Amino acid sequence: MKHFLLILVLAALASGQTVINGSRTITGAWNASGATSSKPVPVGTSVPGTCAVGDQYFKSDATAGKNLYGCTSTNTMTQMSGVRQQIKSVTLFDPVAGDSGRVQLMFDEAVTITRVACSVKAATSVTIQLDERAAATPDTAGTDVLTSSLACDTNEEVTTSFANAGIAARVPVALTISAVTGTPDTLRVHVSYVVN
Repeated sequence: MKHFLLILVLAALASGQTVINGSRTITGAWNASGATSSKPVPVGTSVPGTCAVGDQYFKSDATAGKNLYGCTSTNTMTQMSGVRQQIKSVTLFDPVAGDSGRVQLMFDEAVTITRVACSVKAATSVTIQLDERAAATPDTAGTDVLTSSLACDTNEEVTTSFANAGIAARVPVALTISAVTGTPDTLRVHVSYVVN
């Protein structure tokens, strides 16, 4: 009888195993949808120097939202931040200086502007700036985004130089016009950015 009880106790302990050690291969379905939490990848502060394609790692001290790394080739871990370049474009017909501030962009999340490009359809030029404003006062000048104004002509003009590249969520960014030369017909402005 004692041996029978010992076997029952050992069987109960074995069925409640909480640590799996050694190398294991899982086949079939593994469903953790009922779990209160799960940690499907290793966690730490030092990305492994060796890995096989498909391995993943969670770097706990990385910037929030940019913690996950994936092994993209043998022994090469790549941060999987999901950061990708996005663009907002504005087209303004028959631009005049009086249009300054009338066209405004808004971003749903905080962003960093990385590039601004512009051009006009016909001669000669429109000089622009972007201006981050307060949501409560969208018609009041705020903080210049570009380091200096950009003269848009019939060739694409580009700047990657910013005095204020970090734009808060849900605030207006006004397209301001300081000068118009000739009759430029159409102004096109393309704002490249990444979500913070």
